[in-house]
Amino acid sequence: MGFRSKFWTLFFLAILLGNAVPISNANENKNITLLTSEEVSLRAGEFLQDQLASAKYPVEIEINFKDKAMEIPTEDFSVGFQVMGKLKEMGRNQLVGTVLVNGERFKKFRLSAKTTAIVNVIRAKRPIKRGEIISEDVVAVEQIKTVRPLRNIVNRLEDILGTEATRNLPTGRNISFNSIKIPPLIDRGDRLLIVAQKGGMKITTPGMAQKKGSKDSVIPVINLQSKKVVYARVVDKNTVEVVF
Repeated sequence: MGFRSKFWTLFFLAILLGNAVPISNANENKNITLLTSEEVSLRAGEFLQDQLASAKYPVEIEINFKDKAMEIPTEDFSVGFQVMGKLKEMGRNQLVGTVLVNGERFKKFRLSAKTTAIVNVIRAKRPIKRGEIISEDVVAVEQIKTVRPLRNIVNRLEDILGTEATRNLPTGRNISFNSIKIPPLIDRGDRLLIVAQKGGMKITTPGMAQKKGSKDSVIPVINLQSKKVVYARVVDKNTVEVVF
């Protein structure tokens, strides 16, 4: 074989061998899966929703993860998450994510999540004066979003109706338990019925309250017959029951 023939033979072999490399790489690239930041955020959000399923309030979750897409060398992989520290029902949670390939850790990464709680609050529809008994027509239930716990705030109508304002309450302000109290059913000096029960025996006698008292509170009462002071639980505005 002459020099010219050898040259062209080697030239064509070089072309064929050179083309073989990208073909092989193309076959390998078919197994690579891109795990995007959007997919990571979606999975992390679903994880936190499960973790917060028993939370006291409904929540909205915002995941902050902007890393570039991860190349996973297989379609068969899993992604797990773990909360760093104590899980917060509202506020920021830090998460650790782990990509597993064939049961072994392939990549570890961090991300953060903001949890916003949707909370009921009770607000005054109009100014409420100190000493006023609160009824349903002067308050309203409203929903707000918060990332901080609202401490001591009333969020149920049943907890406020029939209570007494201990201060002036302006329109639109969240009402706290510190600004209301259960009004007394009995005032000092009120005449009432003292009831004493033990076993199947029941005794009643007239008495006089020595102190204000709300329902279920225990107050001193003077027995008008024996002139002795007993301590009794307020049943209603006319009756107290002796505490043994």
